[in-house]
Amino acid sequence: MDKALGEHFASIPGRFRENQVVMGTYRCPAPGHVEDLVSNLCNWMRREFHFGQSEQHFWEVVQQAIVAHVYVEWIHPFGDGNGRPGSNVVR
Repeated sequence: MDKALGEHFASIPGRFRENQVVMGTYRCPAPGHVEDLVSNLCNWMRREFHFGQSEQHFWEVVQQAIVAHVYVEWIHPFGDGNGRPGSNVVR
């Protein structure tokens, strides 16, 4: 672990969170549901956006990125620190 991150850094790279997270008035999904939610999101996106079945256009890729970002912020699958890229989305 990087010592510059401090003692309260609860994130372990590559591992889903194991604690309940509350951001403002929003209570993120329980840690026991995170793995299934991420798996379901990935499977749904593969089906919905037809990955690998045709050439994707720019607007489709942008739409996919927005959908993925919103759902990952909603699930908040990782420990403290994963909200930094979208820190103002769920507050």
